[in-house]
Amino acid sequence: MSQISRYSRSLAAVAAASLAGFALAACSPQLENPSTEKVDTALEQDADTVGVDSAAETTGTETTTAETETTAAAAVSEVSFIDCVSVPEQEPEQVTLDCANPANAVTAITWSAWDEDEATGTGTNQTTGAVSEVVLSSAEETDEGMVFTTITVDGAEVVQ
Repeated sequence: MSQISRYSRSLAAVAAASLAGFALAACSPQLENPSTEKVDTALEQDADTVGVDSAAETTGTETTTAETETTAAAAVSEVSFIDCVSVPEQEPEQVTLDCANPANAVTAITWSAWDEDEATGTGTNQTTGAVSEVVLSSAEETDEGMVFTTITVDGAEVVQ
């Protein structure tokens, strides 16, 4: 057997071993933890523990009241609205009434109320040109946080 032939076979064997090593490395995520070291993922959280400082003293009335007010304020400020496929927003200037026809919307909305249960405002209905009342309600927890899921315009529920 010639020297070149042996060299070619050795080179092919090294290349095959390297390729197999790279293929196996690609099958496992780089930072994967062994099963025995995995941490349980929290799937739920008790609403009473949101915003609670574990180092705070929870037996005093003053601390409990402050925590309750903080939690309630956070709930109000965190309720948003997702207009069709946009990002969650609080007090949007526009609400689209038909996602297939973005021109069908209420614009220039002035919000008179916005809390964890309902948001109420008035704006210009682009279809009719009239001033319309918009009510957002039915807040639900989503991947994007708490969002209003029901739109009512002039007393009629709208399905986007």
